[in-house]
Amino acid sequence: MESSKMFPIGYVSRKTGLSPHVIRAWERRYGAVRPLRSSGNRRLYSREDIVHLVQLQKAVASGHTISSIADLPGTDLASLLQNEQTHGEASVQSWQKEPTDAIAGMHIEGLLQATRKLDVAMFERRLHLASVELPRLSFMADVVTPFFENIGDQWADGAIKIVQEHMASTVTQAFLWDVLRSADPGETAPGMVVATPTGQWCQLGALMISLVGADVGWNIHYFGPNLPPEEIAAATVQKQAKAVALSIVSNVDGLGLIRELKRLIRSLSPGIPVIVGGGGIKTHRNHVEALGIQCCGSLRSFVSYADAMLQKLDA
Repeated sequence: MESSKMFPIGYVSRKTGLSPHVIRAWERRYGAVRPLRSSGNRRLYSREDIVHLVQLQKAVASGHTISSIADLPGTDLASLLQNEQTHGEASVQSWQKEPTDAIAGMHIEGLLQATRKLDVAMFERRLHLASVELPRLSFMADVVTPFFENIGDQWADGAIKIVQEHMASTVTQAFLWDVLRSADPGETAPGMVVATPTGQWCQLGALMISLVGADVGWNIHYFGPNLPPEEIAAATVQKQAKAVALSIVSNVDGLGLIRELKRLIRSLSPGIPVIVGGGGIKTHRNHVEALGIQCCGSLRSFVSYADAMLQKLDA
């Protein structure tokens, strides 16, 4: 029967908007779903599991913590969501809704404490918890990004040592790499090459746009930092990618940046769009956009543009 059909985690991820990492974490940590296993030990989910995960995703996106709602029956979750849609806030029994910014602030403070202590295990636990309790985009836009902005400010003021910043960056980068490796938008999804251009060694921004790009539905090809334009173009051809996204975090020489971008455009096949994001382009945005390149000032704007490109490709 069609109702008894089971689905792999990649399909469930695309249908729910949740990454495979979050689905597995919600399963292990909170028992949100209990998938069956194939003969090859792969997780298999029912249609009811998918519906339940969609309900949980909507509730978390509206501000509830996954720990407070994971064990609610489907009917109670539906009532909770309907009540919020009707009245604008949760008022079902004693469930308490925490604003996303408050949850994010709590995790940022936890990460700062772990950084000050140089406590790698504590830092990893906090990253994992934040990634589970918050939707992917909120985790990176409302926790990871402001956390490193805070770290940068404290380093400039002398309140954070270089070794503390390096610990936080290294652990976060490894964490994001692990999550990215589990992303599976499907073999037929259009490809996007993500990189940082010559002289840009920080990978955090590139890893974050890779992850949210994968969540939107792009097949991400990330090959590391500090890539010359011709190498980026070569990867785009070899992977038959439909777009290129660059992260520029560090301050850059404006003329040098424009030269690099012009070389990239000349090297790419006609019609391949280029998206650039990161704090390093703020003062050069007008010159970059004059080249026909899309500048995204935040992860959320990148997600909107990446989604619009997908819709255009599907049209």
